[in-house]
Formats: sequence, C-alpha cells, structure tokens
Amino acid sequence: MVKGMKRYFLLATLLASCVSTVTPADAYPGQATAEFTFYDSGVVQIHTPAQANYVDGNYADIANYANGTAEASRPVSFTLTWGFSISTGEEPTSYHLHVTMDESLTSFTTYACLANSYTFKNLFIGTTYYYFVTANLAESSYSSPVNSFSTESKGPRNVYVSGVTNARDLGGYTTEQGKKVKQGMIYRMGQLNNSYSLTADSRITLEGKKTLLDDFKVRSEIDLREIKNNENGALYGSALGSGVRFYPYHMSWDVTNAAKNEIVMLRRIFKVFADPSNYPVIFHCAIGTDRTGVVAFYLNALIGLNIEDIYRDYLYSNFGNIGGSRSIDNAYSHYAYLSSFEGDSLQEKAYSYFLSIGMTVEELNSILDTMLE
Repeated sequence: MVKGMKRYFLLATLLASCVSTVTPADAYPGQATAEFTFYDSGVVQIHTPAQANYVDGNYADIANYANGTAEASRPVSFTLTWGFSISTGEEPTSYHLHVTMDESLTSFTTYACLANSYTFKNLFIGTTYYYFVTANLAESSYSSPVNSFSTESKGPRNVYVSGVTNARDLGGYTTEQGKKVKQGMIYRMGQLNNSYSLTADSRITLEGKKTLLDDFKVRSEIDLREIKNNENGALYGSALGSGVRFYPYHMSWDVTNAAKNEIVMLRRIFKVFADPSNYPVIFHCAIGTDRTGVVAFYLNALIGLNIEDIYRDYLYSNFGNIGGSRSIDNAYSHYAYLSSFEGDSLQEKAYSYFLSIGMTVEELNSILDTMLE
C-alpha cells in the first residue's frame, strides 16, 4: 500500500445500514407500511487519493502528487443512496431529497430524483448535512426520518466548475486565532473565457455557469488578466452575464514584486472584498495560479491563516492544468516582504501592509467581519 493511502481506504470501509419504518402522516389502521434503508458512509471525503495524501503531508512534497500538466484539481463526488420498500410492493414514481446544513432543521433545499440516489459535487468541508427522503407513489407519499452525514475537515475545499481548471474555495480553514473562515464567500480559479480574444468566447460550460450562478450564487467577478476590448473599445463584462458585477483589474506577470509594483490594483481588488454586497466573489487570471496566487496569498495572510496552510493552498494549483509545475519560491518572497511590516503575527503584518497602501481600518475590518465566523 502506498504511504498515506490508509486514510483513503479507511473512509471506504464497508457500509452499515439503518432501516426506518414509516407511514404517511394521514395513516389509518391497516394501511401499508414502508421502510427506508440508509447507509452510513462514515466521514465523506472530497479529496482524491493524491489530493488527500498531499493535504495530510508536507506542503513541500507537492511534486510527488501533481505537476501542473493535467486536470487533477477537482473534488470527488459523493453519491447518497437509499433503499425503499413498501408492503404493497408498489414502486415509487420519484423521490425528493431534502437537504440542509442548518442543525435547527428549519429549512431544506429539495432535489427531485427519478432514482434512489443523488450525487453531490461541491460539498462544504468539515460540515454536517441533514437530510430526509420522500418517496412519491401514485396515490401517496412517505417521508423518512431525518438522517445526516459529515464531510472531512481538511482544506482546501476544491470545487468542480465544468470547463474551468484549478477552482477552490478560500474558506474552510481555521485561523491562528481559532476562527473559522466562511465557505462559499470567495473562490479562486482559472479563466472562464479565453484571453486575448475579441469575443467573450467561453471555456466555462453551461453546466459550469449554472454551478457559479445557481449553486454558488456568485455576484462579482474580478478578472486579473489583460483587459479585453471589443471592436469599439468597450470592456467586456463577465462571462457569467450582465447580472454579475465585473471588475477588470489587470495585474502584471511579475508576481514576485506584486506587493510593491501593483499597489493600485491590489487596493482596488481588496476594496471589492471590503464591500459585503459583492459576495460571493470569484477571482482569476488565466490559469488561476500566479496573479491569482498573489491575491490569495495576501488575502489568506490578512484573514489570519497560518503560513503552512497558505503555502499549501498556493502549491495546490499544481493539481490544475496550468501548463507546468509551480514552486514555492514566489510565496516565500511574499512572506519575506510582509515580514518587514509592523506586527507580532503574519496577520498583523498583512494588516499593516494594507494600511500602508491606502486601505482604511473600516475596509480591512469589513473583510475580516465578512470572511470570519
């Protein structure tokens, strides 16, 4: 067995079943009874074996798992399956799966299912999901008791956006101060449409757009690439459509000295983060690695991640199809630069840096208030 594979296989052990007998709410004596069978999957994993080994190991060992030449950044999907039987032998015409992350169980999101299963592609990490199933028959329906499953807790929360490489949530981590970084607020990724194009030709698919708009509820896009113009010189908007706020804030390729040379753009970008009405936000360059990596590094430092998690997130881009591997050198240079600023922690030093480039205390605190729980 490959070193580190134990974790993966432990999560794939034999499933235990739980049987629940139910009757309709308006049941009468002698009416048919039904049984739901659910399967306990243990802790649901979202990382592939290679991703899991990297997450559990030394961030510097990224070359053992990925080299940036193939798409391997996406999460593992999870298929929730259940069994249903009724004493009459009747088969359901459909099912409804009701899911919530709210332990008070006051509201659920409902998914229509033709079969007795549903596949999740972008689960939150470190989260318990509560659910129940309704089996719809020709003249009656039966609902199961509420069950639950939980997801693994280690980040990053990599996500699947069809047509886009190197996509992940900046949330899910725990800061050095013990606070949780909210998930579903800021996403980093590769480009949604081709660079250097006179048309807004998409790489993202219709399914990918649905994920960002309907599932992630994206309100704003920050594009770090060269500004794209049409024949009339007007800026193209977001590839997601006119309903998404579009911020074309180009950064240069010299990412090593970005904190010194890109003060105007970094200030503009972080002012977007300072406005709660912009969330959820996506930001990207071409491959979501270098310029995107700069913004992610400084944002992660500001919100208080420890340096190992920042480095691990930085190098995770090697799981994407980014045209070749990236080293840790640029991230080291950003850490060295921030170290020259006032403060006892990396977070305080990042806070001092942003004050020095013209951000206000109110704006920086707004970012922290929005991103931390």
